[in-house]
Amino acid sequence: MQAQIMQLHLEIQTLHSHSRPKPALPAPDKFNGSTQRFDTWLPSIRAKLRVDGIAIGDPIAQFYYVFLNLDSHIQAMVLPQLAQAEESESWDYNTILAQLSRVYDNPNKIQEAEDRLLSLQQG
Repeated sequence: MQAQIMQLHLEIQTLHSHSRPKPALPAPDKFNGSTQRFDTWLPSIRAKLRVDGIAIGDPIAQFYYVFLNLDSHIQAMVLPQLAQAEESESWDYNTILAQLSRVYDNPNKIQEAEDRLLSLQQG
């Protein structure tokens, strides 16, 4: 009986050591394809993965976490990245983020904002 109790204690300790930590940050809203929304969604998803990456899981889980945080029509846009990940078994969620950045990030946004501000000040 004592041996069984010791065995159960060891199993409990093993289970505790293998459990994932709880997430610290809330889940970001799904990205819906709005260019303006991308500017806040991208840092939110990056922060979530940096802070809660271990809680989310291995690279496969993290890849699908990013994929599932996209509306379905945006998921369709990154299906080639999903197919490549499955084929190569290289699960880098940054391939999804890079594709979305190519489509939704405006490299001229700072200059355009400055131009709008200047025109408001002059007008």
